Parts: sequence; C-alpha cells; structure tokens
Amino acid sequence: MANVAMTGVPLRLIGAASGTYNTIRQFGSVVGSAAVSVELQARLSQSMRSSATAVTEDLPAGSRQDFIDRISGPTGSPEGFGATPPEVPNDLQGLATQAFHNGLADAAGKTMVLLIVVLAVGVLACLAMARRSPVKRDHDHPSARPAASTEREPQHD
Repeated sequence: MANVAMTGVPLRLIGAASGTYNTIRQFGSVVGSAAVSVELQARLSQSMRSSATAVTEDLPAGSRQDFIDRISGPTGSPEGFGATPPEVPNDLQGLATQAFHNGLADAAGKTMVLLIVVLAVGVLACLAMARRSPVKRDHDHPSARPAASTEREPQHD
C-alpha cells in the first residue's frame, strides 16, 4: 500500500509525503478502532436485550424482566445467577450463557458489516491509484539529466 501511495510522488517531496502518509495511516488506525468499538458497543446493547428476551419464554412472568435487565445491563454477564426461586428453571445459568452467546454473535456479525464497507472503500481507492499513470520522478525528467557533450574529444595518434 505504501508503494502504491508513494509511486507518483516527486523525489524532492518523498520525505514529506512519507511522513504525511504515515501520520494519516496512524490516525486512521486510531479512528477506525474507535469506530469499531463504538459500533460493537451499540450493537451489543441492542442484541443482548433481544437475545435475553428470546430465551426467557420458559421463565415465570415475574422473573423475566430481572433476567433481561441483568443480561442486557452495562455489566451484563452470563455469570452470577446463583440460588433461584423454585418456580424458576434450574438451568438459569445455561439460559444466561445462551442469551450472552447469541447476543454477542449477533452484535459481532452486524459490526463486521462496517469493517467490510471500510475494506471495500480501501480496495477501490487502491485500484483507483493503481490505474493512474505514474508521474515521472525528478531524476527521470530530461532536464534533470546532465547534458550530453556534443564536442568530440581530440584523437591521439
């Protein structure tokens, strides 16, 4: 990628272009990581609630909302379901684990769409750069070459 980006840069600007390229690359990495984190967190909030709601069908009506809140809350986890009332199924930990796994898988899958879009934009940008004809560098330009001598050197017999 760096080679493609630096191909058309004149030799006298190569240092500045390299610095700019690396700065933009680092900035893009930070912003991209933050965007993926925000997207995943937003998706997790939605997916955990819907996943927890889906697995609560076997729970009594009074226990459903507590279960959903514990799974989809900010510290949601499949852990921490200890003693349960007799009317609640014994496998509450299993339901919590199932809700957590389903919610996480759903959120991660939806977040992958963002990554695929960014990757596709990057590929298109690379293809657009690769199709350009490269700019001649300073040392390739005819005026940068030393002038050819038109005088003949004297012949020694």
